Amino acid sequence: MIDYSKLFHPQSIVVIGASNSREKLGGIVMNNLSKSYSGKIYPVNPNGGIIFDILSFKTLNILPVIPELAIIALNANLSVKALKEAGQMQIPFAIIFAGGFSEIGEKELENQLVDICKETGIKLIGPNCMGVWNSHRLNASFMNILPPFHGKITFISQSGSLIAYAIYLKLRLGKFVSLGNSTDVNFEDFFDYLSSDSDTKVLALYIESLKNGRNFLEKLKNFPKPVIAIKAGSSDIG
Repeated sequence: MIDYSKLFHPQSIVVIGASNSREKLGGIVMNNLSKSYSGKIYPVNPNGGIIFDILSFKTLNILPVIPELAIIALNANLSVKALKEAGQMQIPFAIIFAGGFSEIGEKELENQLVDICKETGIKLIGPNCMGVWNSHRLNASFMNILPPFHGKITFISQSGSLIAYAIYLKLRLGKFVSLGNSTDVNFEDFFDYLSSDSDTKVLALYIESLKNGRNFLEKLKNFPKPVIAIKAGSSDIG
């Protein structure tokens, strides 16, 4: 069974594409982590140097440990390469923010991600997503505006805009996961972990599509907590 506590409570994180610039994705992520996360951060940048007061590494394969989460802040093509390297290192989880995959017709590029996940066992959030947030000090996303009031609602969404709207409504979220294209990890993959998670009392889902509807429904039947699910595209106007 996959241990999803390593996604929500990682002991260490590597940021591939880390930057000092808050105008770049790698800098936004580093800034968010520096404000929210107390574990070990390993920035990776081919130029090396000091990034957010942390000594960076020029390549992933020279890290002194195997992190539990790889945050990949690169473009689509470079993200594929980085995911393969992370998977070969046996890093258990990765997040890819970049778009440029099946959502714009680049199915072959996304299929490469699928193959890497199958071959190495790495679990991928994304691509084309906003990341993961946990009120217990983890902002592994590029969101700068976060829930002002924390609660015990876990929100998993294929739409980043809906997460932003939930924050605008000041819903008392405890966790959010932006799945994006759901290339590897899907809604039902979280059910076992969240069923025993004391910080989740209500599960909210925003669903655009399901890869295995039968499997989703079977697992949903056994989920022991209240679930609020919205399926997009079920009416004439969407």
